[in-house]
Amino acid sequence: LEFPSTSETWKRLISLAESTIDIASFYWTLLPESAGSYRGETTQDGVDIYNGLIAAAANRSVKLRIVQNAQANNETADLASKGWAHVRSLNFSNWFPGGVLHTKFWIVDKKHLYLGSANLDWRALTQVKELGVGVYNCPCLAEDLTKLMEVYWEMGAPNKQLPSVWPISLATRYNSTNPLLATLNGQQSAVYISVTV
Repeated sequence: LEFPSTSETWKRLISLAESTIDIASFYWTLLPESAGSYRGETTQDGVDIYNGLIAAAANRSVKLRIVQNAQANNETADLASKGWAHVRSLNFSNWFPGGVLHTKFWIVDKKHLYLGSANLDWRALTQVKELGVGVYNCPCLAEDLTKLMEVYWEMGAPNKQLPSVWPISLATRYNSTNPLLATLNGQQSAVYISVTV
């Protein structure tokens, strides 16, 4: 088994991207100055991820979409202002008594994904213990996660009202009653993606 770090996984996803990178995150502080810190050896992974996303968008025309919690964010605002990313912010109190977008995932080209606990924060890459999984060449799971991204993307539109019934096109193929049966290192597993509000 290989256990690459979160930053190694994200760098691999960036390098694999040919057309799209979709990211959901609670907040962004990949650059140490965003967190009131100084640049040093432990902050470099965050800087590399940030610069890698810019390079993918600017040099390879990869379309970068970001959904995030509603708080102000200088890094994503900068990416959007320079045309490197399309960003939408979700304020869950518009629809629910409370809550935040706390999801963290990446989807690349609708076939590779990361799902885990790490925020887009240099400290999550070097200072904090995080857990996540990178999945490659699995459009079946990426398609289901993309449906969640589309829900978040729609929720982030200005003055968006939630539908009383979501369209059937957003129903996932895999769920608790119909999990994806997969084999990992010889072990049969049942997999599906789920969220809670």
